Amino acid sequence: PKDGSPCMECENCKAIEEETTIDVVEMDAASNRRIDDIRNLKDNVIYPPNKLKYKVYIIDEAHMITREAFNALLKIMEEPPKHLVFILATTEIDKIPQTILSRCQRYEFKMINAKDISDNIKYILNDLNRKMDDDAIELIANKADGAMRDALSILDQVLSIEKENITKQDINDILGIVDNKGIFKLVNSIIKKDAAEVLNNLYTISHNKPVENVMDELLNHFRNLLLSKNGLENIRQNNTQYNDDYNSQSELITNRQIVESMSIIIEHQKKLKQADNQKALLEILVMRLIDYIDYDDLIARVNTLEDKLNNSRIWFLSVLFTSISPAPKTVPRTYIIGTRQIFIGHMN
Repeated sequence: PKDGSPCMECENCKAIEEETTIDVVEMDAASNRRIDDIRNLKDNVIYPPNKLKYKVYIIDEAHMITREAFNALLKIMEEPPKHLVFILATTEIDKIPQTILSRCQRYEFKMINAKDISDNIKYILNDLNRKMDDDAIELIANKADGAMRDALSILDQVLSIEKENITKQDINDILGIVDNKGIFKLVNSIIKKDAAEVLNNLYTISHNKPVENVMDELLNHFRNLLLSKNGLENIRQNNTQYNDDYNSQSELITNRQIVESMSIIIEHQKKLKQADNQKALLEILVMRLIDYIDYDDLIARVNTLEDKLNNSRIWFLSVLFTSISPAPKTVPRTYIIGTRQIFIGHMN
């Protein structure tokens, strides 16, 4: 080690980097998941390393291993040879048996922030002598959602086009990403509860775009509104050019409506895979967003009405007539005062 990291200069470091050493073995658990595969592994781990200090087995997608194979692996881990190191890699830690986890040191890989991903993309572009607009680089970093591997996959896809300078619109077209300005227009019409305008804006932004992408962008937009409304612009997943737009639109909507809208979108995202007509599901989604009821406003209106009734004098007149024959000289009358009756109209 050099300053806590591999020196990348000695024979062992180079052998590991070039994958020429037999002392570092990588297994794909997706295709080597059966008990027979683990038994074969058990027969091989007893042999000491050839040149390195340890013999290292990297098991990728470890959650794919069957229950019986995990039991066989546990036998090895309970009494491992001193030269043996297992590295289990997984994205679904909940599927790893507790008996295995209790014998492991656990390391969680954290999400990479968008700035570091952007800086790495710029470094790669400079090395490849390719040009890309800054807002296009930032868009790739945001779409990667903290995963450098995803960012590089998107970058490979984008660089496949023969163009001297790649713009944000190029990436939108390649990945089917919905334009931010279109999303702002759609959400504005949702807030105004204008059904015709909502559907028209929806058809404009969803043309030739996957429904899944439209829902993702709509969910991200409401999340950004929530962050802007509560003064957290610094962690918002979008570039600064939309700061004023988000701040202005967030003033037109309550926290409760934002959260309720996000919940409705997530609900429809779960239904998307089972939907035969995804476009219809998207239309149902935006109609439900329009039908939001502001309970805070409703409660305030009821309280205002009660206050007016409590401060009013409500008169109910009931006239009681006696028999007409013979005609009485006087007609008895009864006046009733009500103070807690709720009705549409009242007299001050």
